[in-house]
Amino acid sequence: MKTNCYSTFGQNKPFVPMSKQNILPNKSQEKHALGIKVNRWILLFQFIFLSVILFSSAAIATSTTTYTSGYYQFRLDSEGNAIITDYSGDEQSVSIPATLDGHLVVSIEFHGFASCISIESLTLPDSLMSIGDAAFNGCSFKSITLPDNIQSIGKDAFSANSSLEYVKLPQNLQSIGESAFYNCSSLKSITLPENIQSIAEDAFNGCDSLESIWISEDNPVYATIDGILFKKDTKLLMVYPAEKKDTMYSVPQGILSVCDMAFYGCDALSSVSLPEGLQSIGSFAFANCPSLVSIIIPNGVQSIGERAFNNDDSLSTATLPESVQFIGDRAFNGCDMLLLMAPENSYAINWAKENQVRYQSTDASNDWLNP
Repeated sequence: MKTNCYSTFGQNKPFVPMSKQNILPNKSQEKHALGIKVNRWILLFQFIFLSVILFSSAAIATSTTTYTSGYYQFRLDSEGNAIITDYSGDEQSVSIPATLDGHLVVSIEFHGFASCISIESLTLPDSLMSIGDAAFNGCSFKSITLPDNIQSIGKDAFSANSSLEYVKLPQNLQSIGESAFYNCSSLKSITLPENIQSIAEDAFNGCDSLESIWISEDNPVYATIDGILFKKDTKLLMVYPAEKKDTMYSVPQGILSVCDMAFYGCDALSSVSLPEGLQSIGSFAFANCPSLVSIIIPNGVQSIGERAFNNDDSLSTATLPESVQFIGDRAFNGCDMLLLMAPENSYAINWAKENQVRYQSTDASNDWLNP
C-alpha cells in the first residue's frame, strides 16, 4: 500500500527532507538579508549627505565671517583676498589701502561706503577689481578715478551723488550695471573705455547736467555720434545727454528703437525728427522735455511706452501712424495742449477716445471736435 508522508503535528503539509531545508532559505531569511543590504545603502547615503552639508556650511561660514581693520570691515573670498563690506570712518579724505591685515583688497561689496557724505576726496587701490552694487550710493565726493584693474561697476554703484562732476573709467572696464550713475546730477561728461562690453540702458538716467558721452569708434558694441550714445547690434538710441544745447535733432536713419528715458529731461529740444523704420519708443523716452512742441511718429512704429511724453507741457501736436498697436499707460500725461492726430479707426484714435485725449483724424477734418 502506498503511503503519503505528512507531518505529525496535525497539519496537512508535505514533508521536506532536511537536506533541502538546509539548501533553500525561507522567505523570512531572504527578506532579512535584503533589509540588511538596503539599510547599508541608506546609511551610506546619509553619511555622504551629511558630509556635503557640513562641508558646505563650513564654506559658507568662512565666506561670511567678517573681520575688522581700523575703520574697515571685510570678509575673505575663496582665495583669501579681502572684500570690503563696511566703512565706519568720517574723514574728508579717504585712501583705501591695498591690503587689510595682509589680505589684498579686490572688491567693495554692497553698500560698503553708502551714504558716507563726509568723504570729499577718495582714492582707490590699484588692486581693486570690482565695485559692488550701491557701493558708493549717496556719497558726495566730486571726482573719482577708477584704477585700471577694475572690470565691473555694479548696480547703483555711484547713484544719488549730486556732487559728482568727473569720473575717469579704466580701460579694462567690461561692464556698467543698472542705474550705476543714476541721479548724478552734476556729472557733465563721460568717456567710455574702448573695450567695454556691457552698459545698462539706464546707467546714466537722471544725469541732468550731462552734455556728452564719448567712446572709441573701434568699440564693437557701442558708438557715439555727436556725444549721443547708441548700441550697434540692436540699432538702439540709448542716451541723448540732457544738457545738450541743440534745439533740433534728427535721429539717424537706421535706428530701430529709442530707449527708455533716452531724451528724459532735455530742456532745450523743441523738435525731434524720427526716422522711417523706427519700431518702438520706450517708457519715459521723451518725458520732461518742456520745450518739445510737436512730434511726428513715422509709419512702422508699433509701440509707445508708458509715460513716453510725460509732462511735455508745450507739446501741441503728436501725429501717430496706423502701425501703432500699443500705447502705454499715461503716455501723454500732463500734455494739456495736445492734439493727437492719427488715421480714422486706428488703434491710436481709439486709444485717444478711451483716454479722453483730444484727437483729430488725419482722414477727416472735423473729428477734432471730440471729445
